[in-house]
Amino acid sequence: MSLGSSSIRVLHTPGHASHHMSLVLEPEGILFTGDSAGVIFNFGGLEVPMPTSPPPFKPKMYLESVAKMERLSPRRFAPTHFGLHDDAPRWLKLATEQVVRWLEAIRSAGPSSDIQTLENVIGSVEPSVAQLLKSSETFAVRGFLDTTIMGLKDALERGEWP
Repeated sequence: MSLGSSSIRVLHTPGHASHHMSLVLEPEGILFTGDSAGVIFNFGGLEVPMPTSPPPFKPKMYLESVAKMERLSPRRFAPTHFGLHDDAPRWLKLATEQVVRWLEAIRSAGPSSDIQTLENVIGSVEPSVAQLLKSSETFAVRGFLDTTIMGLKDALERGEWP
């Protein structure tokens, strides 16, 4: 789609959700990821990136979608939640590393662990999440965090991750 001297490229980026699309504004190089490459919460100057993986999360498709976005070499990263960030390649790399780290942490803890245990496990591998869980802002992200954990846990229980 053309918008004057700019255009929008539409990418099918499943994994977070099977129907998910992301957009790239060209030539500006702004990647609008929706929720397909995580979110970035900002509380009191603390940036807290998290995957977005509600059930039925598909980790392999998620990682393929992030790789597809990386191949476009975007300059800026605009997740729906929240903001516009420079250095898109860094954020995309983090999205990949983080979802793998969280899957492995949950697998190590045992996917049948209760949500409180899994929150603590994620906090142990993600210091910014641990810090956020101790702050007064916990209510703002706990539902989001727990839904993310449930999606990862569900993917492991369904054998969707090696």
